[in-house]
This record gives sequence, C-alpha cells and structure tokens, in this order.
Amino acid sequence: MKTNLQMKEALKLITIIPNIIQYKLFFNTILKSNAEIAIRLEEKLNNLNKKIEELSLEDITIIVENLFWKNLKIYNLVNTKDEFCLPFMYTNLFYGLKESLELFPLSKYDNQFLDIINKYGKVLYEDAYFVHLLNNNLIIIQDYDLNNNLYKYDSKSEELVFIAEEVDDSFFESPIRFSENKLFFSNGYVNENFEPQTPFCFDAGKEFNEGLAAVCLNGKWGYINHKSEIVIDFQFGDANSFENGFAKVFELKPEFKSEKGNWIEVNSSNQHSQFNYSEDVFDINFPQFPIQIKKPLSVIRKLQKKREEFIEQYHFYALGFGNNSYNLPIDTDKYGKWITIDKLGNQVNIEIAIEADLEMKNRKARLDVLEKEERFNSWLKKIINHSDLTFSVPDDLFLSREFVIKSIQENPKCFIHFSTYYADDDEICEIAFNLNPDLYYYFSERLKSVFLDKFNELQEELPF
Repeated sequence: MKTNLQMKEALKLITIIPNIIQYKLFFNTILKSNAEIAIRLEEKLNNLNKKIEELSLEDITIIVENLFWKNLKIYNLVNTKDEFCLPFMYTNLFYGLKESLELFPLSKYDNQFLDIINKYGKVLYEDAYFVHLLNNNLIIIQDYDLNNNLYKYDSKSEELVFIAEEVDDSFFESPIRFSENKLFFSNGYVNENFEPQTPFCFDAGKEFNEGLAAVCLNGKWGYINHKSEIVIDFQFGDANSFENGFAKVFELKPEFKSEKGNWIEVNSSNQHSQFNYSEDVFDINFPQFPIQIKKPLSVIRKLQKKREEFIEQYHFYALGFGNNSYNLPIDTDKYGKWITIDKLGNQVNIEIAIEADLEMKNRKARLDVLEKEERFNSWLKKIINHSDLTFSVPDDLFLSREFVIKSIQENPKCFIHFSTYYADDDEICEIAFNLNPDLYYYFSERLKSVFLDKFNELQEELPF
C-alpha cells in the first residue's frame, strides 16, 4: 500500500511567457497585494475605464509596456496534467536549481522577499530576506530582521527543521559538503541533523563514497563503512575516496609502518589520569570496533559528543578551521609509493582494473540494448494486434519517434491514440495520411489546412 507521501505527485517548475489569460490572472494577483505596483495598476485600469476581465490584447500590451519589466516571465509549478498549482505571482527564481533540489525560493513581482516552496507546492517559509541552499537539503534563511538561521528540510514531514540560529555570514561561502548523508568534522562524522554517526576519535576523514570513507588515526589512513566498522585497516600514508570500486592510496615502506591496528599503546603518554579506565563507552556505542583499538581510544579521546556540541563548533568549522586534511610528508619516494586498491584492500593493476570495469559496463550496456529491443518489439506486437492498447504504451516508447512511426506503418489505427501528442507533427501525420487518409480528422487544425486540398481530391475520387 502506498503512503500519502508516495502517492503525492512531484510538480515540475516551469517558466511562462504569459498569454492574455495568464496576464489577467497575474494582474488580479497584483491588485490583491500590498505592493506599490498595485496602486499604479489600478490607476491604469481606471484610465481605461475597464475591469481586468474586459481588457483586450492591446490594453494588456500598453499596461505591460508602461508598468512591468520587459520580457516578463512567470514561474509556476505544474502537474502531469499541465495544471498550474501556484498563483500567478512569482516572477523571479532566486537560486539556480540542481536536479536533486526539492526547494524553490521564489519572489513575487516588485518584492525582494522570498517564499520557499517545496516540489509539492507547499509554502514552507514566507518573506525570507535571503536564502542560501547547501547540500542535502540544508538551507540558511535570513529573516526580516537579517538573522541567519540554519534549517534542514525534512522531505517526509515536508517541514523545515530548525538546526542553529545566528549563523555567520561566512557560511554562504562555506566549503561544507555532505556526502552520503555524512560530514566529517570535529574528529568524526555527523549526519544532516548534526547527530553523531561514528566514533569521534579520528585525526582526519574524507568524504564517504560508495559506502566507504578514508579516515586517519594517529597518522595512518584506513577505511570505515557506514556502521563505523573498519573495512580496510589503518596502514597507508594517505588515502583517497573510492570511485568505481577503486581508490588510490599511498603505501608506506615497512620501516614507516606500525603493526596494523595498534597505533596507540595502552600506556601511551597521551593518557590522562582523569579518565576512568573502567568506563568503556566504546563498548556500548561502537561494539564493532576491534578491541585492540577501542580500549585505548576509550580512555585517550573524548568519545561522547552531543548534537549541541556540533552546532556550537559548526561556525568554527565553516570558517575553514579544523581542516580535515592530515597527511604524512610523502613528497618523495623515500616513504613509499602510490598504488590502487579494491574494496577489500588488495592492490590491483589499475590498467587491468579499468579494462575489467569497462568490459563490465560494456556488457551491461549490451544487455540494456537487448532489453530495450525486446521491450520495443513486445509492445509493437501488442498494439499491431490490438490498436486500443496504444493508450497504455509506456511514456518512453510513446515519446520515441522510431517506435511511433513503426507502429503506424504496421497498424495505421495506432495513430488515433498517438495523435494526442503527434497531431501537429508534419512527418508522422504525413505517414499516417498516406496509409489511411481518414486519419486526417485527428490532425491539428494547422495540418488539416495543409492536407485539406489533397483530402478533398481523394474524397472526390470515391465511387459513392
């Protein structure tokens, strides 16, 4: 059973160059606003002695030229039926969109304030003075009093969740980037709600990618997964994120390696007498960590951190302090060499690995082609035998000109259903007409006029 959220239809943002009807809707919205432009519009209507509904195209042209921006565009959200879901009032999209973006900051005509609207048409925030969208639905909103507050958009509840207030202006140029819902700072990883996701015992950490993240512990790099399990032990001088199943790491020469996993001795001078050795929070919160690592770390490092601590440190991090790059001096061959490893930590020949990866992708591409051809032919066979099934053809095939032309050639009656989209397509309509002139009745008015003489000639040739 689908949930209410799953049943919701995501809307599409479009830009409209208004026609006469849409201008009238826009004018009505303007008159209901408190903007200064509303007074000037009302004066124009009084001078013309007309109501908005009575305006001609010439009247609208005069009003637009005198009162509004040139090349006025209106933003709106539409559903799959091309129905408008917002009032005709938004004339500026404040922020460039990304494909994954779920929020639209839009402003009304002659108004610098912004409404934040989600992809379902719900207004989440009204009259923001400034908006800055970060990664993973984090958003900084500057309110009417010029206070910068940090929010997280929760797509399940469709609400903006407050994270922190009085965010520094420098956040707008912040290097913060969440990857796979995790961000490294303050010696560990937090999620978008600034909740702890890993132990906070690392010297440095890089972005999660393909389920793994490179982390540094006492000068050695290894990899952990989303469960904080050590997947590849700490042994490298440096390590990069995985990409297509492989990662580049700096393999240290034996003389620069310690025994794997034992970077901190239990009797290390870094220990502090104030720690209670019997209190092992590591065992409670991260039982999957190897015993030889977690026991010393539990007494040397501060492991229990609360969400409030991260919010306090967020300002400091965003300014570029607390940099998460921590590398050994590996500028020469003295210390080791760069190698490529797989997700098991095994060294691989990168050329062979790339070739194998390419072959796998090519094999998948070939299978995709075969699958598409089989699907193409299967649907073609269905509608050749039963043209009424054309209305249920999948969207990608319905929009495939090759499929449409082939279908009409095999069974001209298919055009009746395809005409809902292709009635004004010169090539497809000509093919349909040559196969069955009576399909002329399903052409657009423009193409009916083009084929009218030819259609009349054919009608006259009929014996009855």
